[in-house]
Amino acid sequence: MTSSRVSSGTPCRWASPALEGRLTDNVRDRLPERLRSTVAKRMRAAYHADSVLDAEAQLTALARELDKTHPGAAPSLREGLEETLTVLRLGLPPTLARTFRSTNAIESMISICRDHVRNVKHWRDGQMALRWSVAGMLEAGKQFRRVKRSPASGEAACGARCRNRRNRPTRTA
Repeated sequence: MTSSRVSSGTPCRWASPALEGRLTDNVRDRLPERLRSTVAKRMRAAYHADSVLDAEAQLTALARELDKTHPGAAPSLREGLEETLTVLRLGLPPTLARTFRSTNAIESMISICRDHVRNVKHWRDGQMALRWSVAGMLEAGKQFRRVKRSPASGEAACGARCRNRRNRPTRTA
C-alpha cells in the first residue's frame, strides 16, 4: 500500500492513502519534470485541507489550471478525485476507515482469481470466462476475514441507512 505522508510525517487526513499515492503519481507522470514536485505538493496540501469540501475545491482548481497548461494531466486528476475522498464522506470510524482505505482485499481477490483460472488452456467463449472468474471470486470469498468492528461502526452503519432512506423516493399509493 502506498504511504500517504507528507515530508513533515503527518498522515493524510482526507484521502485514501493508496488511491492518493496512485493519483499523485499518475498526474506527475503526465507533467514535465520541472512541474512535478510543485503539483505534487499542491495535491498533498489539498489532501491535508481542513475539510473534504476544501480538499475537493483545491483539487478542482488545480485541475482547471492544468486544463490550460497541461491538458494531459487534468483528466488524470479528475478521474480519481471522487474515489480519493470517498472514505471520509462515508463518515466511518477510524478503525473501519482504515480497512476501507486499503486495497489489500481487492488485490487478494484478483490474485486468487488468477490462480484459480491459471490452468484453463482454452477459453471457449465469454460465458466460460465469466463462470471461471465468478468461481475464483467465490473461492477468494472463503478466505476473506471479517471487517474489524469498533463501537462506533454500528452508528456509522445506522447513519448510512438513515441517509439512504432520506434519498430514497417515496411510494405513492
